[in-house]
Amino acid sequence: MLEFGTGRGYGTVCMAKAMVDHKIDGQIFTVDVLAFNDRQTWPINRGFGPAVEMLSAADVWNRHFETALLDRINRLTGDSGTLAEEWRQRTGQNLILALLIPATGTKKCGMIILRFYKSVRLAL
Repeated sequence: MLEFGTGRGYGTVCMAKAMVDHKIDGQIFTVDVLAFNDRQTWPINRGFGPAVEMLSAADVWNRHFETALLDRINRLTGDSGTLAEEWRQRTGQNLILALLIPATGTKKCGMIILRFYKSVRLAL
C-alpha cells in the first residue's frame, strides 16, 4: 500500500492495525515531507487534560503503538510528486490509484495535490 501524506500517522497506523487484525500480508509505504524525527506541534492528552507539545512522529509512535503495527510501516521522506515520478522511472509503471487525505491548509493542500497529479498518470 502506498500512502501520500503521513501527517501525524493516525491513518497509517489504523491501516497497519487492520492488516494485522485481519492477517493481511503486506507493507505500507507512507510518504511525507517531514521526516519521522522532525518535531511538529502535536495536540496530546497524557491524562492531565489537553495540551500541545512539540513532538515527532517517532516520539509518539514508539511510545504508544506496538511493534507489530510499526513493523508494517515504511516511512519515506520527500515530495509526493517527486517520489511518484521516481517510482514510474524505476518500475516503468504508473500508479493506478492514489488517495490523498490532507490535513494542511487549503492553499498548501491544493499545491501538493496539483504537483502530485502533474507527476502521476492515472490509468483507468
